[in-house]
Amino acid sequence: MSYCNCSYCQSDPCHCSDDHENTNRIENNPTNTNTFNPIIQIPSPANGRQGGLLTEFDVDQPPVGPVTLIPATDDGIVLCTVQLAIDDFISDRVWLNGTVEWAASQGTPTVVLFITRQRPGGTEATIFTTSDEGDAATTDEITTSFTFVDETPIVTGGQQLVVYRLKARSAIDAEEAILRGNTFTAAEIRANNP
Repeated sequence: MSYCNCSYCQSDPCHCSDDHENTNRIENNPTNTNTFNPIIQIPSPANGRQGGLLTEFDVDQPPVGPVTLIPATDDGIVLCTVQLAIDDFISDRVWLNGTVEWAASQGTPTVVLFITRQRPGGTEATIFTTSDEGDAATTDEITTSFTFVDETPIVTGGQQLVVYRLKARSAIDAEEAILRGNTFTAAEIRANNP
């Protein structure tokens, strides 16, 4: 639909090519008053790096059939594993998100979910823990989600491969939970500019 008669073909609507018709609409549109292109200047950070940017991402969402979680050792079972090549800035952070779908199969189990971090040449250390409760008599399915920020993924400069594991264990003896699905993500985020 043209806004006025075409100055080239003198028709309403215009019968010219699509490119010409679009140009004609812009040139002959009385409501188009934008006559300049603003220039927006974004200051450069002092250190040459923009802060708060997502620089690396990994996800693990394995296809999981029902897995019965029974009281086990404190080590738990590994649900998902992600790894990031953290660059050489020790001020960067890692944003971790997890979702676990599960159901109580017997009694009122408490499922303990935890994240471990393993730096190159280091031992695996627990950096986050949360728990959720279910009741086999009243609850069909439970979704437990959480977010955690690792503020010290590396402690020395230089690019390093850091491994994060999402694990689960039952906290109460003789009460079981069935795990149905898991998603675990990790994102490296540059430190904010001062």
